[in-house]
Amino acid sequence: MKCKSKFLIFILIFFLLVGLGITEEKKKKNVKDIEEVSLDVLLNQEVVVASKKSQKVEEAPAIISVVTKREIEERGYLNLYDALTSLPGINSIETYFGFNQLFFRGIYSPLYNNKSLVLINGHPFWDSVNGSYYIEAFPIEAVKRIEVIRGPGSTLYGTNAFSGVINIVTEDGSKNGYSGYVRGTSYNTFETSALVSGSSNDLKYLVSTGGRFGEGYPYTIPKEEFGKQNVETDYVLNYSSVFALIDYKGLKFSTYSFYEEKSKIDIIPAVFGSLSETHNKWLATFFMLNYSNNIGKKLSYNLRASYNYFDRQFLSASGNFTDHWSKGKRYDSEITLNYEPNKKINFMLGAGYEYCLEDYFDIYSRNNMNVIKSTIPEHDLGDSTYFTYLQVDFPIGKRIGAITGLRYVYNKDYDSFLTPRGGFVFKLSDGLFIKTLYGEAFRAPNLFEKYADLKGVVVGNKELQPEKIKTMDIGLDWVMKSKNLRVNYFYTIVSNLIGRFFNQDLGQTQYTNFEGESKYTGVEFELRGRLIGKSTFFLNGSYINGKDSSGKTIEYIPNYLSYGGITYNSKKFLASVYYKYISSVVNPTIDGNVKIDPAFILDTKVGLKFNDIVLSIIVHNLFDKEIWAPEFIRKKIGMLQNGPGRMIYLELRKGF
Repeated sequence: MKCKSKFLIFILIFFLLVGLGITEEKKKKNVKDIEEVSLDVLLNQEVVVASKKSQKVEEAPAIISVVTKREIEERGYLNLYDALTSLPGINSIETYFGFNQLFFRGIYSPLYNNKSLVLINGHPFWDSVNGSYYIEAFPIEAVKRIEVIRGPGSTLYGTNAFSGVINIVTEDGSKNGYSGYVRGTSYNTFETSALVSGSSNDLKYLVSTGGRFGEGYPYTIPKEEFGKQNVETDYVLNYSSVFALIDYKGLKFSTYSFYEEKSKIDIIPAVFGSLSETHNKWLATFFMLNYSNNIGKKLSYNLRASYNYFDRQFLSASGNFTDHWSKGKRYDSEITLNYEPNKKINFMLGAGYEYCLEDYFDIYSRNNMNVIKSTIPEHDLGDSTYFTYLQVDFPIGKRIGAITGLRYVYNKDYDSFLTPRGGFVFKLSDGLFIKTLYGEAFRAPNLFEKYADLKGVVVGNKELQPEKIKTMDIGLDWVMKSKNLRVNYFYTIVSNLIGRFFNQDLGQTQYTNFEGESKYTGVEFELRGRLIGKSTFFLNGSYINGKDSSGKTIEYIPNYLSYGGITYNSKKFLASVYYKYISSVVNPTIDGNVKIDPAFILDTKVGLKFNDIVLSIIVHNLFDKEIWAPEFIRKKIGMLQNGPGRMIYLELRKGF
């Protein structure tokens, strides 16, 4: 009740300030500080993720939110997960297995982060073995903006564009100079990111690095599977990364590599021996190639290819002390043709090929490094997918924009199928738009789900079919002089979910497609703009309700999420305060229901500016609240810690 009261008081104060801002706006018609607070960037945003072409957010046929580079810097976001969980309908939980998962509109993934898709400048980025993506380490200085679709995106982007699509748009090298920051924080932890970029004639380039190094923060395990209670340890996340890009006359080559080490509990949420000997290690490399050109005035084409390699080691202190080691590669290529007979009609035809390969997934004895178990069967572990898609967007009269699209997918291991999308964008008046959208998406079974051969643990199933989702959205976008309001309703049906099931014939657990449909409904809103003078604000919220295939409410989904904040940014001073509210949930376990209290987390950043140098103090979790999340995978314990207590950072930043 105390948490709810604080939240309601904060919201009332927030709306009072917004009301004062509206009153102030009426009194001052000629506002001179719009440029200083970058309202043009904040409100008149263009995106490419909705239709693979540049268009304004309110005109794009998708439910979209954007986080800009300026907002990331002003609010003191530490990584991309911080930025993404400031958007409506998105929540984050880190599992005991060490995967930081993003959940769009209440649709949870069991172990791996594979029900939403990350793009880096339009290139899909995911681990070929389990479909997950990892973005903690991405250099934040390289980010220009983050475009986020809430809803399906498989018609254009294929597998994993299931409940959401995240397009990380990087800087392009057009700025000459360098920028960066260094942070020091509690628990002897340091973070840094830097960027150098420049251009000369037809050549543009940039190099950006990131790093985090430290001893970790205190991590409490209230209860583990074998009965130990209140176990204290250190949670460690260290990484180093680099992103580089070269652009010469439309030919773009870029690469992203990172090394990450993260301590977590174990292969199950239990404490075996020393937790300092239990951790994940990732080494990944991603190469991207892109070329665009025109054929005459009406026809253009784009060639895209990418390669990524993931090497993951899970060092476990359980059992007879084992290492879990997996390696995988992924190649993909695509050609897209665009035909524009006039400025209002666009035909897009694309085709491509995707190949995933799992080198191995082995479990070793740490004593003698002999292989105990392996997923390597006698057949090829490669997986090939072919696809083609067609999309047409066109006007109906002067005030209606329409879009329709269809993707055809072929894979030798499952049935070929079609994935459609369609919708209308109605322009009611200048700045006021209504969207009606329908889309389908899929998540193909990954290599581990198909080929796992861990006897006594789980085996794969080559007969698995892709998970499917259908979503209808109705949205309103209202672009005012100094504010934007977006409100939308969604209805989603999910089927063919892949999970683990005990197979009586095999005498052990196997991956299978579950029968039935789960359904999700909800409402989301987002309000942002100028408040008073040099102040900007954002406020959003969502209501989500999910029901499983039996019609029962999915209780571990938070029904209410809300994020908001205020930023004051002048030539000499910066101050930002923002909150996250997550409503209470009930996690059903084998020992009964466990209730997790609501969370109200307040963060702040205060800085002094000296030309292009900013010295700031960042405080995350200002009131030092405990943050818990449901352990909904094995369901033998109720909850796990989902973040640190109060963290204080001292940041020194150099801008362009």
